[in-house]
Amino acid sequence: MHDIFISYSSRNREHADALAKQLRGSGYTIWIDLSGIEAASEWGTVIAEAIRATRALILLISRDSLDSHNVLKEVTLASEKRKFIVPVDLEPVELPASFEYPLAGIQRVPYADYEKILHALIRMNSGTLPAKEQRENVFFPPLSPPHRNTTDSRRLAVLPFEDLSPSHDNEWFSDGLTDELIGTLHRLESLFVVDSHSVRKYKQTVLATKDIASELGIRYLITGAVRKAGNNIRVQASLVDAETGNMLWSDKFPGTMDDIFEIQESLGKQIVDGLKVHLSPREFRTLWERGTSNPEAYEYYLRATTHGNMATREDYHEQIGLIAKAIEKDRDYVDAYAILAYAHLMLYREYEREEKHLQETESALEKALSLDPTHAYSLSMRAQLLFFRGNIEGAIESARRAVSLDHRNFLAYHHLGYLYGLAQMHRQAIEAFEYSAAIGPPNPTNYYNITNSYNYLGDQEGARISAIKGLPLYEKYLRMNPLDHVKHIQYIQLLDFAERKEQALSEAGILLGNGITDGSILYNAACVYIRNGEIPRGLELLRSSAAHGFLIKELLTTDPDLDQARSNTEFNRVLEEIGRTSS
Repeated sequence: MHDIFISYSSRNREHADALAKQLRGSGYTIWIDLSGIEAASEWGTVIAEAIRATRALILLISRDSLDSHNVLKEVTLASEKRKFIVPVDLEPVELPASFEYPLAGIQRVPYADYEKILHALIRMNSGTLPAKEQRENVFFPPLSPPHRNTTDSRRLAVLPFEDLSPSHDNEWFSDGLTDELIGTLHRLESLFVVDSHSVRKYKQTVLATKDIASELGIRYLITGAVRKAGNNIRVQASLVDAETGNMLWSDKFPGTMDDIFEIQESLGKQIVDGLKVHLSPREFRTLWERGTSNPEAYEYYLRATTHGNMATREDYHEQIGLIAKAIEKDRDYVDAYAILAYAHLMLYREYEREEKHLQETESALEKALSLDPTHAYSLSMRAQLLFFRGNIEGAIESARRAVSLDHRNFLAYHHLGYLYGLAQMHRQAIEAFEYSAAIGPPNPTNYYNITNSYNYLGDQEGARISAIKGLPLYEKYLRMNPLDHVKHIQYIQLLDFAERKEQALSEAGILLGNGITDGSILYNAACVYIRNGEIPRGLELLRSSAAHGFLIKELLTTDPDLDQARSNTEFNRVLEEIGRTSS
């Protein structure tokens, strides 16, 4: 079975061949007729069977293809067989009546825009629904044209602000302001803004701004620094055109923590003015809205969010303590309740299977959604809570609603993919992660998740292809962040799936030599050793992962990476030990 059947006129063969080559490079399997089948009997036995065995049909539209009787039969058969159809324009031409019905309501994409073709294919589902039902039931909304089709002058990144405080102990503040500025600018439909995760690796970088812009695929860079001494603060920022090297503006914003919201608003307005962005009335009303008007609550919130991407038990507990102080200062702080829910959920999922964490999550989300029923992040957290409560249908509904409310946010799709993975719905997880990758900047974690989903499906070739795509992103990231052990173990796993097994085991030895005590990392290292037949070492690491608080016992029964150990008597003992510990 192939992913895609390409329907075309023989006079357009050069275009068909070139597109097939590109699609294969993106990991798709292609059926394309290169022999010029003409006889009706041959068409019936070869072409018809090929269409039945593919998930999608790409139609290359030209005057020649619309005049071709065979092309019409291919498209009609694909429509009758309920295949996903993607019409691709080689030239502007009006559809004849014979093509209008099978292509009714399907958006055509230009041949020259390969990214749009990929986006259309990412929406491809299982192929069991007719085209109309596919369009009505697929959960991904259309891409926002200003977001992806932004001109080069509207693509920008905010690099991590530098901490210039006298004691250099206010990094949480500089990081928090960077993330807040990124979140503010993301609300503008006319901008493409690189996410916080992708720019974090450029902290204290020695790379030239032009090189950073090239890597991120943007033109403008915002750089800055923060100085905080007691209650006094000073923010300085610059807007740089990386293409020309010109600094368009640079300014300083002094004040106190009581002035923080005014400082942020002034900074944001200068960026908007410098980029000559026209604000719609809705954007003008909402752009400078803050989750709180209390500077003290905001400070605790910024401190708490610096722990948001860490994976240790201690980090989550510290986050909970800080966010509780933020809520004490402002009982109506929606974002704070959402972060509180996240921390309790992660503690429950990875370290402490205690009912109290689900109860705390439920309480925090009930408050957040009572204050703002459309808060997308809270809906994403609610979806995970519902999953852990056993309500899978409700969980998926909540996650889809979160996506529909924030369809420009690649992280919303990432959260949805994560939920599908938890629900063992790995085809849907792949689709969500691929869509996240399509609308966001290069993010190695997407390929890690896609690879794992293929692994669960037993599709080792899909896992291998995805791993190969992700490895260069991990290698670039780890060169700049060599102490990120979480990314290091993910990189090691992709090496394994890419069949670079000796290197994977060598890197695992190096990583474990750092005295790793994080249970999640130890578990994933155990998977690498077991996949490579080193069962005793793998079981030793499984025990160690549980001893260090990693208690996702479901993985021991579902994770295919452990299959080689399941017949081992010692593995069953480990399973019993962990079961007793986590019960």
